[in-house]
Amino acid sequence: MRCIINMLMQRHGNLNSSYYFLCWRKIARDPRPFPGLCLVSKPPSPRYPKERASLLPRLAFADRPNRPFAASSDPSASGPLELAMGTGSPGARRASGPAASQSPKSPKKADFVAVAAATAGATDGANAAGAAPHGPELAATVQATMEAGAMSSDDGGLLRAAKRARKERPAMAGKAGDSANPTAAAEAEVEAGNPALGPGGAKSSPVRARKSRSKPNTAMVAAEGDLEDGSGGGGEEGAEAAALLRPREVKPKAKAKRGQKVEPLPQYTAALRKPPPPEGGPVLKILSWNVAGLRALLKKQPDAISSLVEREGVEVVCLQEHKLQDSHTAEVAGTMGLKGWYHHWACSTGKLGYSGVSVHTRTKPLSVVVGLGACAGSLEPDPEHELEGRVVTVELPSAHVVSVYVPNSGEGLKRLDYRINRWDGAFAKYIKGLEARGKPVIVTGDLNCAHHEIDIHAPKTNLRSAGFTVEERESFGRLLLGEVGLVDTFRALFPGTVAYTYFTRRFNCRAQNKGWRLDYFLTSGALMPSASTAAAGEAVSHADTADGAEAAPPILSTSWRVYDSWILQDVYGSDHLPLGLTLIQAAA
Repeated sequence: MRCIINMLMQRHGNLNSSYYFLCWRKIARDPRPFPGLCLVSKPPSPRYPKERASLLPRLAFADRPNRPFAASSDPSASGPLELAMGTGSPGARRASGPAASQSPKSPKKADFVAVAAATAGATDGANAAGAAPHGPELAATVQATMEAGAMSSDDGGLLRAAKRARKERPAMAGKAGDSANPTAAAEAEVEAGNPALGPGGAKSSPVRARKSRSKPNTAMVAAEGDLEDGSGGGGEEGAEAAALLRPREVKPKAKAKRGQKVEPLPQYTAALRKPPPPEGGPVLKILSWNVAGLRALLKKQPDAISSLVEREGVEVVCLQEHKLQDSHTAEVAGTMGLKGWYHHWACSTGKLGYSGVSVHTRTKPLSVVVGLGACAGSLEPDPEHELEGRVVTVELPSAHVVSVYVPNSGEGLKRLDYRINRWDGAFAKYIKGLEARGKPVIVTGDLNCAHHEIDIHAPKTNLRSAGFTVEERESFGRLLLGEVGLVDTFRALFPGTVAYTYFTRRFNCRAQNKGWRLDYFLTSGALMPSASTAAAGEAVSHADTADGAEAAPPILSTSWRVYDSWILQDVYGSDHLPLGLTLIQAAA
């Protein structure tokens, strides 16, 4: 048997499709009896050449063991068996009965399943009686079973017409003849003896159906009406055919917006800065800058600080990360060009050349506090806070000004636990202690936290980067903006504006405007300019503290108001940009 199969495979070139090839290989390799195999020769058809169509095999397997091999000896035989085996045109195979129409995958597999079922039914009785039909006897048994009602060609034609009416466009239906009832038109052509139509009204050379993109055409509606009133079919088959005619409910897909530009968020520029306040009223300007090494900055630009003071007319300068020691502060203060100013330093004593903040005022402050001290609520402050020189506070007649350099979580987030569990809580308690003295507070410096996604150029890829972790952002909003009640002045004045204050020196990030907003001016709510702006700042605070944080402290009475919060984007010398705050005194 395997020799015969191999010979057929070598002789015929149309057996190279995946399914036929796998079937033949299965027969050739399996030495066991061939279960439920049916080999039927195919008669000539317009689709295949006559010299090759007569020997084209069709296979089918039954899911039962010990099925005898059966072959049809008459190639020209026609009937329900040939229809079930898929002989004739492809259109006839598609109209071969419910088995084909109900196949979940393709008409070819439906043919195999149909013949396998018929073969199994025919051989069950013979095996029970001790004699299994072979050859023509098996074919006659299958044909008798199909004629008894197992596979009705009329039902197959009905379902085929319903499918065809659904797929065809109105123009194609008009070419076929009666566009109102394609099923009746197909039956009329069969009765007229059209040789191009096979059993069930299918054409020998199929036309690829196009899917209709318009509303259901008149042919579908008319065919559905014939089925509903009983003239085109009835019972379960009629209901199934009617269901095929109804248009499917397809969920509308979102159209791709090609060529449509997404409006970018506005970028902060010098043009957004407010004009100078009117002359005659008191004005307080505060400048803040992370210089990333003050001595190195003055070595490259000796007038880096003095030129900014003269240009902006500031009264207070707050510097972070100056990296100086106590023995160097007097020398550096003399080279800054701020003659007659008062200098207040906090230096790192635990690690040399690290951290450090300072505050420089034109007038002598009322008081100065270095570090967190006893205001943090403990008799002995945390030594790790004090050894790194991170806070200097000066008391002015109008407010407390705090210059701070918040600890960074470090590479690999090694100091994340210290940052959120020890430092943030102690610093928030320190600020609340300052407000309890009766004056508003202005906190400025490098807070090492990009609070919102708008404050960083690549939020999706930096979720576990120091300064943008969920823990740091939550702690920032819950403590400073929530419990203490401070307001981010820049975000309150420019709620939807993109601005960055830090750019890494690598990858040319500053030229590409890929940075972080890590430097802030946070003030007490009492310093906000108007009720509307204050409400905007409070909305941000309440959004961050909606999970049960303490209420904001009572509003402090003061005549000073925030006029502008600005960033100097044209200043170089550090990986951070200078930023400033302008306050004016409101009329009594």
